[in-house]
Amino acid sequence: MKDVELNDLYEISARANINRRCATAYLHDIRGSMHALFSAIELLGRSAKSGDGNQERIDKACELAKRAIGNHERTTLGAVQALALLDFDAAAVDVAVLAAEVVQFLRNHAAVKEVAVTTAAEGPVIVVAERAKLRALLMGLIMEAIDGSPSGADLRVAVARTGDDAVVSIGCAPGCAAISATQEFLPPANGRLDPLELTLVYARQYLRENGGRLEIDAGAQPRGELRLVYPAVA
Repeated sequence: MKDVELNDLYEISARANINRRCATAYLHDIRGSMHALFSAIELLGRSAKSGDGNQERIDKACELAKRAIGNHERTTLGAVQALALLDFDAAAVDVAVLAAEVVQFLRNHAAVKEVAVTTAAEGPVIVVAERAKLRALLMGLIMEAIDGSPSGADLRVAVARTGDDAVVSIGCAPGCAAISATQEFLPPANGRLDPLELTLVYARQYLRENGGRLEIDAGAQPRGELRLVYPAVA
C-alpha cells in the first residue's frame, strides 16, 4: 500500500512540474497573439482618428486582428488539451502524431533555449493508451531534453515501430544519459527529487504499468538518447 501511495505522489508531483513548465511555454504564445491584436486595434484607431478612410489599411488591420484572434483560440485550445487531464480512458493513439503535437506545442520553449527540434516518423504508430498521461509523459521527457541541450543544438524526436513495440527516441541531455537505466530513484534523505528524476520516475512507473519501459542509452551520439518503448497495436 505504501508503494502505491508513493507512486501516486510521484505521478502527481511530476504532472504538476510538467504542467507548470508547459504553462510557461504557453504564455509565450498568449503574449504574441495579444501583442498582434493590440497592434491591429491601435492601427484601426489611428485610421479612425485621421479620417483618411484608407480602405486598404483598414482591411489589413482587420485581417491582422482576425489572424491574432484565430491564433489565440488555437493556442488556448492546444493548452487546454495539453495541460488538462481530460482523456483518461484508454484508446487508440497514433504516437507519431502525438509526438509531433507535443513538439509543436513546445516550439516557443525550444526557441527561447535556441534549440532546433525536429520530428521523424515511419508512418502511423498506433498504441492503446491514456492519451493525457502519454502526452504529459512525452512533454516532460522532451522538455528535459530541450532544457539540457546547449544553445544551437539540434534535437531529434523519432517515432518508429520495432517488432511489437512503438519506440519514441529522444536525444537527451547529459544529465539524462548519466542516469543508469536500472536506477530506481529511491527517495533521498531529504525526500526530494530534482525535476529530471521526477520525470523519469513518472515515465518508468506509467510505462511499467502498461507493459512498456524506458531505456537510456548513454552511448548514443551526440548526447545520449532516451527511448520510450510501448506495446504497439498488432
